[in-house]
Amino acid sequence: MFPEILFANPNFGHTLAVCLDTALHIFCHLKTVGSEGKMLLFRWLSNSCRVYTRPIILLVALAFIAIITLLLWKNFYYHCWQMDFDLDSNLLYLKPVANAQPPKPINHKVAKSSWSWLNGTNLSDNITLVTAYFELGSFKKGLLNVITPTKYKKWMSVYARILNPLVIYTDSEDVYKQFQQLRAQHSTQHITKLILIRKEKLWAFQIKSQIDSIFQQDGYPTFSPNTVNAEYSCIMHAKFELLQQSIDNNYFLTKYFMWIDIGYFRYETEKNNLFGLSVPQRFDENSVAYSEVCDFQNYSFKDIVWNNRVWVAGGANLGRFDVLTTFCKEYINRVKKALEERIISTDQQIIYAMYTDKEKPSSNLQLCIAGWFCLGYLSIRSWQNQNPKFNNTS
Repeated sequence: MFPEILFANPNFGHTLAVCLDTALHIFCHLKTVGSEGKMLLFRWLSNSCRVYTRPIILLVALAFIAIITLLLWKNFYYHCWQMDFDLDSNLLYLKPVANAQPPKPINHKVAKSSWSWLNGTNLSDNITLVTAYFELGSFKKGLLNVITPTKYKKWMSVYARILNPLVIYTDSEDVYKQFQQLRAQHSTQHITKLILIRKEKLWAFQIKSQIDSIFQQDGYPTFSPNTVNAEYSCIMHAKFELLQQSIDNNYFLTKYFMWIDIGYFRYETEKNNLFGLSVPQRFDENSVAYSEVCDFQNYSFKDIVWNNRVWVAGGANLGRFDVLTTFCKEYINRVKKALEERIISTDQQIIYAMYTDKEKPSSNLQLCIAGWFCLGYLSIRSWQNQNPKFNNTS
């Protein structure tokens, strides 16, 4: 039910709450009932809202309903997943890759350097997690949500309990010290690489002025922070630069790498269990895995940015180190093209554009189809299946 405290008049608030709650149910089924559903809506509007004698109140109610209708209709029309699963859900799985091939041999030619760590080394099948935190202050995300450093620091606490090798980049000495303490809690310091970095040295931050000038164009869409905060956009593009740096160094000699946003496991902060992430069953070694949020549609890049469209969630990806290297290169090349086109947003829009462009990247994507956090939680389930003694999730 919609929160009634939004409205000064309790009777108005209650009635409008009933209005909106009913509208939600109607529009969830509107596609299947067609014209009957529309007639039902109009009949309901005339009956439920006749208590409003003042036209202004009716207009406000209709405006709220119109907004909800638009959001719901867009959500159902483009088949966007919501986070409504748990670790035992059958929704958590990787879609098979069309025309899948046996794993290709490791491609040495994509390396920036000789990858000296590869010579004569048996790589572990473990996953190195790569993440980063850059000082950004508080910022608005969407219409009402405000993300603060305090929230991030709470979300970071989960990394004390993750048993994977971890590479963390940050420009904050406080966060650096926090991670030292977090990773000491369960003796995972030996599989932790903390890197204090000056963000100005990263290519992704050196393009900040170009991104800012794009955002300042007349009529440019304003989706906060995606197309409003140039530094936020830089941080999103820096993921691939930092992921590549971690691969080139391969501090823990693993075959697989996963970028993971610093706040990815925000829903795990109240738990105490130790856990890890493993490569899921049926993972295609020739592909990069992502979580699918909405069905793929063949939009233009401008349409993707102007309407803030999302296909895959940027919070986590997974791949074999050489496959990810190719993907990171192709991603950065697409960002450079976006700067020339003077259209840019975040990694989610860039990745979408990579696969709607006429010239497609060579990297295949394999999708986990249960929404924003599917890949991470599927990887946890895979790890728990391999390590049943850690299956206490409380």
